[in-house]
Amino acid sequence: MIPIAVMMLILNCGSLLSSNTDKALLMQTSGNIKTSDIIGVYVYNTGLGKAQYSYTSAIGLCLNVINFAIIMLVNAISRRVSEISLF
Repeated sequence: MIPIAVMMLILNCGSLLSSNTDKALLMQTSGNIKTSDIIGVYVYNTGLGKAQYSYTSAIGLCLNVINFAIIMLVNAISRRVSEISLF
């Protein structure tokens, strides 16, 4: 049971940079739009609002590479500390 929980923790660490874009987008007003911008809302506004699809694809790729690096780092730490890892 415990190895499964550790493996799920490793996989969930890859989603540290993700956020709930829907809530942030719905809560934005003209008064707080400059301070409430997060990566997901920025990508949404840039991709659909300004039609810069290649730029938003590059942002998404960078986020996925960073998330993969976080998973690999947490997996290496878990392997050294508890000898439980994904591979």
